Amino acid sequence: MYDAANHIIYNIVGLEGLCWTKENIRGTLYAHGGAIPFAKPYIYFGIPVDAEIFGLLYTWYSATGVHEDFTAEITCNMQGICPNGWRLPTQAEWHSLQSYSAKQLKSTQYWLDPHGGGTNETGFNAVPAGWYNGTTNRFEDLYGFAGWWASDAPAETNTYYFSLIYYCNDLMMGMKKKNDAMSVRCVFGDS
Repeated sequence: MYDAANHIIYNIVGLEGLCWTKENIRGTLYAHGGAIPFAKPYIYFGIPVDAEIFGLLYTWYSATGVHEDFTAEITCNMQGICPNGWRLPTQAEWHSLQSYSAKQLKSTQYWLDPHGGGTNETGFNAVPAGWYNGTTNRFEDLYGFAGWWASDAPAETNTYYFSLIYYCNDLMMGMKKKNDAMSVRCVFGDS
């Protein structure tokens, strides 16, 4: 997949009838050329980690392109920060990946030992990019947590995300504040 606005080529993988980026998104511009308000690398002891490996972290608002004052429920597909023709995965599309074990989805590198490593049998290549806590203004869980936003969201300040944790065997769903920041993957195809 080519992200023309950011001049980035992403590798893709076919899973559950959709094409998924097999890398976390790392662009700083929307497809129309506007700047993404929150697109930051994880900061580890004052040093940004390699975005080519871990991608960038985005608030849900930045990932979807929705203004922070917007409070309505969102149930439709959204392009958000994804390149033209691509979109953010919905909860249902993330749920479809729960048929795979965490080990099958995780990359073979970067996870905390001894439990963390994956086999990457699916080609999804989930790397533990951590997340940003918007309440405490802290980066957390590098090497132990991979989390991605779902596009559809309730009309409240929290929304759904899906994650892999180094000590768990499943892709899990949870809720975080929309002003926290996590990784993003894009999909192509009909849900």
